[in-house]
Amino acid sequence: MKWVFWLAAGLIAHTYVGYACWLRLRMLWRSRPAQRGSYTPLATIAMVVRNEEQILENKLQNLLGLEYPADRCQIIVVPDGSTDRTEEILRAYGHDSRMHIVLNQLAQGKASGLNDAIELAQGRV
Repeated sequence: MKWVFWLAAGLIAHTYVGYACWLRLRMLWRSRPAQRGSYTPLATIAMVVRNEEQILENKLQNLLGLEYPADRCQIIVVPDGSTDRTEEILRAYGHDSRMHIVLNQLAQGKASGLNDAIELAQGRV
């Protein structure tokens, strides 16, 4: 019965002390310094919208005003069978090189719209 006690005590000691010591020893033994440098991945923003004429223009202005390099940002908007001015607003923003608009005349749902957007997405983020 004593060996069960010492086994349990050893496991608890390992949890609080031994593992921390092992990590410290491993860090000193095989350290890998963090690589520093500027890395700006291509980011893709995908939106599926339906009848969003009231907030869409503000949202697009907000996305286009982000402090992220314009050549590293891709915005994909998929209108999903909108019956208001949503597509008209999107056509007005279509001249921007960051904007990619996939026009769907029929309402197919958000999942289908996201699948359409993923086919165009090129970003890593």
